[in-house]
Amino acid sequence: MSPSVSCRSRSFTDKMAVIVELALDPEGFPLGQLLTADPDLYIHFEKVVPIGEQVVPLCWVWGGDRDAFEQRIHASDHVLSFEHLGQTGGRTLYTIEWDVPASTFFDALTDSRGSILDSFGHSGQDWEFQLLFPTNDQLSAFHDACRNYDLVLTVTRLYELGDRGIQQNIHGLTDKQQEALERALDRGYFASPQQVTLTELATEFDISQQALSQRLRRANEAVLRTVLGTEHQENK
Repeated sequence: MSPSVSCRSRSFTDKMAVIVELALDPEGFPLGQLLTADPDLYIHFEKVVPIGEQVVPLCWVWGGDRDAFEQRIHASDHVLSFEHLGQTGGRTLYTIEWDVPASTFFDALTDSRGSILDSFGHSGQDWEFQLLFPTNDQLSAFHDACRNYDLVLTVTRLYELGDRGIQQNIHGLTDKQQEALERALDRGYFASPQQVTLTELATEFDISQQALSQRLRRANEAVLRTVLGTEHQENK
């Protein structure tokens, strides 16, 4: 484990839940390698709580060859079953029941009672995760397990559930989604006429144009769902 921010570098309240954002090398995430074998495919997990050896996440898929993706999933020894639940806005929703290999990222999560709040993968790039741990001790247990399993990951941010960082995400945004929206707004991406292109913004983030486009789309969707949902409740 090669964190840019150590899991032990801050003093947290023992009983307060802790959130960690990290990037995981695909080599340490066999399921991620399988899912993103197609370089044009994008994967987004909904909230996941690993239980024992089996994991059944909701998985949004878009881009790439969808038929080839399903064939790959069907042929994998690590997939017990999968179901196509529907399609909307060019994205397809699946449930995929995994038989998770031993000594993996999911083992580290299970042993430490961690859960996945958000995750995203594309091509051979590092997977992005936002994880929640009930206590700092359990985060430390996750850190130790990752080291024991020789998992290569980079921790980019740590904060308690009550920190200002989580309050900024009341619209369901991850930090990277919020940063992308703020940068795009400040640089005039949403202005008319447009003051900066998507390609220029992507260069600033050192990611592909497609990856930034999807990040902004997911961020806009999260904000709209929260705002429209709130207004809908208020108008009842």
